[in-house]
Amino acid sequence: MENKRFQANKENNKKRIIIYVAVALVLVLVLGLIGSLFIPKKQTGSTGSPGYTQSELVDKINALQAKVNELASAQNVSVSALSDAVVVNGEVRLPSRGLEYELNEDMSSYTLTGLGACKDSDVVVPRRYNGQPVVAVGDNAFEGAQIDSINLYEDVIQIGSYAFKDSTVRFIYLYSDIPVTLLVDPIPDTVKGIFVPLELVDTCKGYWSAYSSKVTAIETPASINNTIVTAVANLQMIDAYLVQELYKLNPDRYSQGLEYNVISVDGVLGFEVAGIGTCTDTDIIIPAMYGEYPVLRIGDNAFKDNVNITSVVISKTVKSIGNYAFHGCTNLKTVSFMSDVPPEMIRAGCSFDFAVQVYRVPSSSEQLYVGKLNNVLGTAHGLKVKPVDTIESLRAEIDSIKESLEVLANG
Repeated sequence: MENKRFQANKENNKKRIIIYVAVALVLVLVLGLIGSLFIPKKQTGSTGSPGYTQSELVDKINALQAKVNELASAQNVSVSALSDAVVVNGEVRLPSRGLEYELNEDMSSYTLTGLGACKDSDVVVPRRYNGQPVVAVGDNAFEGAQIDSINLYEDVIQIGSYAFKDSTVRFIYLYSDIPVTLLVDPIPDTVKGIFVPLELVDTCKGYWSAYSSKVTAIETPASINNTIVTAVANLQMIDAYLVQELYKLNPDRYSQGLEYNVISVDGVLGFEVAGIGTCTDTDIIIPAMYGEYPVLRIGDNAFKDNVNITSVVISKTVKSIGNYAFHGCTNLKTVSFMSDVPPEMIRAGCSFDFAVQVYRVPSSSEQLYVGKLNNVLGTAHGLKVKPVDTIESLRAEIDSIKESLEVLANG
């Protein structure tokens, strides 16, 4: 009898434990649900990237723009190209190089006169040339040109006679907020579309009756109101700028006319910069390559006592800087290092003059450069090192923001 009672109590205890566990689980679930209602959570993308509000993303993109500007400045690259970029059918296009211009009689504006050395099939005419606005396309400017499209900014108010005669142009984008004046027969039959701001479509169709069937609306940068669309467009421009202006640096942007000597460093054949040569630049950009070989060194006394130099960019390939290479360059104010690893310098033959005000270095290597430069120059120099984000880190940031934009857009 006692044994039966014991067995019954044992079974009842088991049931009680199961009930208690079940109640506890229900309480945990309920509390979790309540917590999810009151505790804000950040969305995450597929790789765990945080989601942001629209205003946070705008702030992030503006901050990214500032970092890009700083990096461009460190490499002596003009940032004007970024503000002149256009987004056409989701594709970012930067201003074309090599176009020909003529200074107008007012001495304060230019007319675009020809394709010149430009090889672009999609031509983007910059807002300014030599600091002055481009206001017109000249007569016969693109006659016979093999191009597919042309983008003309808001300052362009006239297209000259036969401007695109016998050309292959199919699309013309006009961003002016007033109808552009078209002179004699400027638009060939090859043109499939003339794109203008939405508010001008009807007016332009009336002004250009011969081409009314070709006139259609384009969404100009000023008319984009959706924050996400604007953010994506700005991000595309920044990304394209990094790739086209900073990743794929044109050889002609490096300083031309420098003197070189053939050298070998650790079995690697290359060149050292031996002197200023015939170069007249005040902002010196040391190339990564000279011909088919890397520039490995800046030689002893290479720029010594040159009072014309105001800045220098030292490419990633430079492994060492010789004795007194920039000594006596009393107007040299800014030195930018592109390599993550500081080049070798010898303290006994100090490479730089004390006139240098700022050393720009990759942010990931700031402490390495501080240590190296303090060792070479001495702490009494009052060293000013300014960290700059690298292209790689900026592109990683772009990818992160892109993912956040997708999360927000699909929200």
